[in-house]
Amino acid sequence: MTITRRTLLTSAALTLLVGCAPKADPTPPSVPSQSPPSDRPGTEALASSSPSPGPRGLAQQAVAIKALRIMTTWHTESDSTQTAADLRARIYFTQELATMITAPERNGASGEWFAHPHSVSVPQVIAVEETDSLQPGLLAYEVTWEWMDTSGNTTPGTSVRLYTLAMTNTAEGWKISDYTYEEYSRHS
Repeated sequence: MTITRRTLLTSAALTLLVGCAPKADPTPPSVPSQSPPSDRPGTEALASSSPSPGPRGLAQQAVAIKALRIMTTWHTESDSTQTAADLRARIYFTQELATMITAPERNGASGEWFAHPHSVSVPQVIAVEETDSLQPGLLAYEVTWEWMDTSGNTTPGTSVRLYTLAMTNTAEGWKISDYTYEEYSRHS
């Protein structure tokens, strides 16, 4: 799936998110809350953007983090494209999104990909919170990674991806219904 097909956020909103300071862990809720109507299967997510997201927000975040770890774990020896990781993460996508993701006919990987042959990327996913530019109902995460070679040596990745996810509650639980990302230099 190409990024140009996604319409959830404008480039301006993503640009504002890039400067946001990420938080490592969400704060657990202090008092259990009653599930709102949007927690019923088939409803769109209105993800909490408050520091205490409640049980619904924590469930969404757990799915988002699992999916993003898979989506940014690339095996340069066996993956023909970076999209192969997105295809592995389809279990966390709605059916509509999963069917839209297809591997490109040629590898569009960057120089970083080719600089680490026989390596696997090891991602770190950090929630981005407390930003006014994030639209209600969306989750944002910053993902960085290290490359680990077959000897166990690691090298920091040169890029950072800022993902924005839309979530939907399905009969199987929370799923990603759409996502966008912007990639930028880790050292900028």
